[in-house]
Amino acid sequence: MMRAAFVVLAAILACTGSDPVPEQPTDEVPETPEAPEPAPVVPAFATAGWAIWKAPTDDKNIPDPDGGEGTVKNYITNVARGDRMDRTEVGDGWVKVKVEDGTEGWIKADRVVEAENGRLATVVAESKMFDRPDLIALDINKKLPAAAFLIVAESEGKFSKVNYPTGKYSAEDTWALTANLEFDTQEVEAAKIIARIMELREKGDTDGAAQLEDLARGQFVGSKLLAVLDVVEVPEEEGGDEGEAPSE
Repeated sequence: MMRAAFVVLAAILACTGSDPVPEQPTDEVPETPEAPEPAPVVPAFATAGWAIWKAPTDDKNIPDPDGGEGTVKNYITNVARGDRMDRTEVGDGWVKVKVEDGTEGWIKADRVVEAENGRLATVVAESKMFDRPDLIALDINKKLPAAAFLIVAESEGKFSKVNYPTGKYSAEDTWALTANLEFDTQEVEAAKIIARIMELREKGDTDGAAQLEDLARGQFVGSKLLAVLDVVEVPEEEGGDEGEAPSE
């Protein structure tokens, strides 16, 4: 009889269990996972007239980033060679930038020169180019042309690493003697205008080139670079009857 009573009591205790023990308060602050550090803001310069996009893609239309229905234009604005901006984010082959008017968007990484202490410059006369910052590394086959619109990325000893235009949408890096560079703001602005004049001449827009040249000569009186505009290159003949425009 007593044995049966103990069995019943044990069964009741097993079913009801005991009250849970409350957790004791603690002064420890739970650790929160560290957020990834954002990419440091780095000054940069555009190497040519490139577009700034809302998303890092060449697609002209993209899904509305604000969550709206349909698509929106990806294009935001354009920058010109030498325009300064801040690189704020790094993507896969793209960088996010903030231009001087506050506009933010994406541009391909190889279309900017990142330079913590970058400056704009030009050269008054043809200047030697070097493969590396060493006098024995002279590139005898190339020279920086007079009035070239340059982006100076860094300096090392007597040399500066510069980005120079090789075409409307192309540029390359080289080394030049810093002593041969001209950093005067007026001369640099003159070099920028001269580059545009030369571009119009190459396109055959003689009227536009002439108008811009008149403005340059009036604005940059005394500039050492204006003599470049007096050099008229005669284009090579491409065949055909005299006066016949070459086919495109």
